[in-house]
Amino acid sequence: MGVQFRESVDKRRQFREQIRFEAGERFEQGERNAAIAKDLRVSERWVERRTG
Repeated sequence: MGVQFRESVDKRRQFREQIRFEAGERFEQGERNAAIAKDLRVSERWVERRTG
């Protein structure tokens, strides 16, 4: 694997981790899964799996 591929994978992983963190923070604040999903442009099921 080339360096560029690894950098691309790392950037995607970092982006996903950032979204997971934000979803968790908002869930802890009592925000509804549907609202979190809409704002983060992910499915409601995705939010449920990461916060439940």
